[in-house]
Amino acid sequence: MEGLMTLGDVTFTYNPKISFPVIKPKVINSVIETYSGIAYFSWGPQIVGQEIPLEWEWMPEAQFAAINTLYQADDEVVFNPNNSTNTYNVRIKDFDGIYYVSKTTGTDVIRKNVKLNLLIMSQV
Repeated sequence: MEGLMTLGDVTFTYNPKISFPVIKPKVINSVIETYSGIAYFSWGPQIVGQEIPLEWEWMPEAQFAAINTLYQADDEVVFNPNNSTNTYNVRIKDFDGIYYVSKTTGTDVIRKNVKLNLLIMSQV
């Protein structure tokens, strides 16, 4: 069984159902047109600055509240995707989900269509 991801002190109840990109160094570069051609600049492969989008079809309200506490604190937290030995210091750039009350019970609250966007600040 695949391990559960963690963000700060929050262990996800369920990992995202929708896949996310592989976290690996990407070449940072830029191209500028010049009078007679182009100039290419490269800063080599880096992890820092990459965004990691995570999405869930639904999430328990308690997990949503715990992640929202981290989001509102606006601090760096450690993200462990639990699919490798690497962990990352990240910032939560955006976090949102639709409030949903069960029509069956009228009391069970969950969040639907949850989106969490992390920005890698460094590798731990």
